[in-house]
Amino acid sequence: MRKKIAATLAAGALTVTMAAGAVVTGAGTASAGTNGQQIHFVDLYGKTQSIHIEGPNQNGQWTALCVNTPSEHKYVDGWWWKGNITFTHYAFSDCQFQYQSQKVEYVAPYLPNTDYFLTTNR
Repeated sequence: MRKKIAATLAAGALTVTMAAGAVVTGAGTASAGTNGQQIHFVDLYGKTQSIHIEGPNQNGQWTALCVNTPSEHKYVDGWWWKGNITFTHYAFSDCQFQYQSQKVEYVAPYLPNTDYFLTTNR
């Protein structure tokens, strides 16, 4: 009887552990650039203080984000993009006032050897 109870408890613990693992590793994010890319922005002229990024995320939902870019390189971590993405460059922080330039670039769902799509203000 004790062996049967112990086996039942062990099976129950394994089921709970597997369920918890499924919750923690859910399908909400892309991993290793397999379903979208994060952004690496390079300010070639030293004049862009913020960028507005707009387009579909890894789940196909339309997403927009403004990011301040106080240095030459800005990595936009934790946001995954794919498809036609619009990049708008601003001379002021917080994507304020008239923009400097704007372009649309195609971000592939998968890029070999990287999680980042490189874009510039050229």
